[in-house]
Amino acid sequence: MALVQTASDAFSYSNGNLVGNGGWLTLQGSPQVVSGVIRPGSTSGYHGAYRNSMGSYNDQYIQLSRVTLAGSGNRDVIGFARYNDANGNGYAFHIDGSNFASIYKYTSYAPASLASGSISFANAIRFEVDGGASTALRMYCNDVPVLSAVDSTSPYTSGPHVGFMGRSDVAVANLEIDAWSEGIIVSSALLQALQRGMNRGMNRGMN
Repeated sequence: MALVQTASDAFSYSNGNLVGNGGWLTLQGSPQVVSGVIRPGSTSGYHGAYRNSMGSYNDQYIQLSRVTLAGSGNRDVIGFARYNDANGNGYAFHIDGSNFASIYKYTSYAPASLASGSISFANAIRFEVDGGASTALRMYCNDVPVLSAVDSTSPYTSGPHVGFMGRSDVAVANLEIDAWSEGIIVSSALLQALQRGMNRGMNRGMN
């Protein structure tokens, strides 16, 4: 399989609420841009945003880069894929400050754990949702697989939204996200065919 990035965000906006920049919509609370990184808007509750950008793609991935989970207290980060904010159905990963991770299936905004365990945390976190009737869910830290699950019980086969949220109840600076990317999962054969088509088009254009 191959990953094809369709969008990214380095959060290079003016300081303030992320929502309203780069197509981000409110998921919960008020995630803040602070000198090019995302922090929770306060030490109370979760703060996050989502993008309505994956409507035509079912096999999706998201990546949060240069994630910091520092200090003490309750601090964690959650990333959503193949998610539908209208009904609260979708899939998510969760990592807390003790490096314990979970993969969840959300139904009407309520999470059910599909897999969990302690992981070796690294600050680039990728979450893949791949397949239809049997949906594979894979979580990576710095490209190393750390947790996986399969949903074969009425899996969600579509969901246009991707996003994230997090909390830090001692200091907002204990949770930072420096960059975001998203994209689709395709077979290696399809990617090669697409690349050959692009190359043929470029060659025709130069002749």
